[in-house]
Amino acid sequence: GADYTGDGKATFVAIGTFDGVHRGHQEVIGSAVAAARASSGRSAVVTFDRHPASVFAPDRAPPMLLSLEQKRQRVEALGADALITLPFDEDLCRLPALEFARLLAQDLEPLREVYVGGDFTYGYRRLGNVETLEEHGDTFGFVTKVVPPCLDGDAPVSSTRIRKAVLEGDLETASRLLGHWVELQGAVVRGQ
Repeated sequence: GADYTGDGKATFVAIGTFDGVHRGHQEVIGSAVAAARASSGRSAVVTFDRHPASVFAPDRAPPMLLSLEQKRQRVEALGADALITLPFDEDLCRLPALEFARLLAQDLEPLREVYVGGDFTYGYRRLGNVETLEEHGDTFGFVTKVVPPCLDGDAPVSSTRIRKAVLEGDLETASRLLGHWVELQGAVVRGQ
C-alpha cells in the first residue's frame, strides 16, 4: 500500500477477489467509485493476485476468469482511481482479520468507506466477515457498506456460475453474467 497516496482526500475502497469483474463486482466497485465522486474523494480497489483457494486448497482452486492485466483494465474502465493488488501469500493468509483491517485503514488513510459483497471474508482462516468488518470500522474510523448481490433470474451472479457456463460452452450466459464478453487468453497454435 506504500505506493498509494490519497492526497489527504477521503478514500472509498472496494475489496474483493473480483475474479471476472462480473456484474456483481461491477456494482461493488461502481458503488465505491460513485461515493468517492460524490464526496470529491478517491476510489480504490483492493484485490488479490490469485484466487485465495489457490493457497489453502490448490487442488480445488478454480481457473481465473481474467488475467491480472485484464482485471486491471476492467477496474480502470469502471473509473477507480487506484488498483491495489495484494499478493495472496502465506503472510497475508496468517494476518488476523483485525490486523488486515488496521493495515487497510493505515495504508488508505483517511479511509472513509469500505464496499464489499455480502459473502466477503478476510483474515486468518477467513474469520473476518461483514459483521467483524463493521466492528473493525468502528475501531478504525471507516464505515462498511455491503452491496446486495446482483441477481440474474432468481440466483445471484457468481464467478462459479460463469465458470460453469464457460465449461459448458454457453458463452451467451457467461457474457450476460459477466456484463462483458468472455475473453479467452492463450497461445494460438497452428493446427489446434
